[in-house]
Amino acid sequence: MALTTVLSTVAAATATVTTLSIIVVAYLVHDINNFYDESIVELQDFKDLANSAWHEMRPT
Repeated sequence: MALTTVLSTVAAATATVTTLSIIVVAYLVHDINNFYDESIVELQDFKDLANSAWHEMRPT
C-alpha cells in the first residue's frame, strides 16, 4: 500500500511539473514571437527614417 501511494504521488508530481513546463515553453515562444514582431516593426521604421534622411542629404 505504501509503495502504491509513493508511486501515485511521484506520478502526480511528474504530471504537474510536465504540464507547468509546457505552459512555460508556450509562454516563452509567444514572448519571443512578440519580440520578433516588434523588432521587425522598429527596423522598418528605422529604415524609413534612414532613407528619408538620405534623400534629404542627396543633392538634387
